Amino acid sequence: MSNKTHSQPETYQIHPIGYVRRNGAGIQLEISRPFRPALKELEHFSHVMVFWRRRLSESAHDLAHTDKKIIEIACDYQFNNPETFSRVPADV
Repeated sequence: MSNKTHSQPETYQIHPIGYVRRNGAGIQLEISRPFRPALKELEHFSHVMVFWRRRLSESAHDLAHTDKKIIEIACDYQFNNPETFSRVPADV
């Protein structure tokens, strides 16, 4: 028998950590100074990979904590198709 407890939904506050700027040379990702040390170990990843992993993390949360169907979550997070979403590693 499961001993699950019902708790209040988690709430989050979103605070910007930088800016995406477009200039004559292209697009630049500018991280605010206080957040730079936390991102130091991400230097081996492209910014695209950081955003991709965040999208995977958020979609995995929805999969575990909502009643949405996989196809709905795949569409919400703009995966090409549900098969792509279903091949995401479990440790993400």
